Amino acid sequence: MNRVYVYYRVAPALAPSLRGKLQELFAGLAASSGVQGKLARRSEDPDTWMEIYEPVPDPASFLALLVQMAEEHGLARHLAPGSTRRIECFEDVD
Repeated sequence: MNRVYVYYRVAPALAPSLRGKLQELFAGLAASSGVQGKLARRSEDPDTWMEIYEPVPDPASFLALLVQMAEEHGLARHLAPGSTRRIECFEDVD
């Protein structure tokens, strides 16, 4: 099984707006790919957020769609200064 993780620091004042954008993103990704996203944040640093997508049957296609839709939703405008969306893909070893 493949999993995709996206993490970044949020500009605190823009967090409520970003949550709305992420709900739109999750709905669009689920409709287009069948992969449902969920949101988490770091316990000791609530301004660090993580999007989690699993299972991802076709990582290459999903990653292209994720990047495109994140740009369309303007997610980068909600990040803390100097932060970027870091995307990592993991797969099961066995």
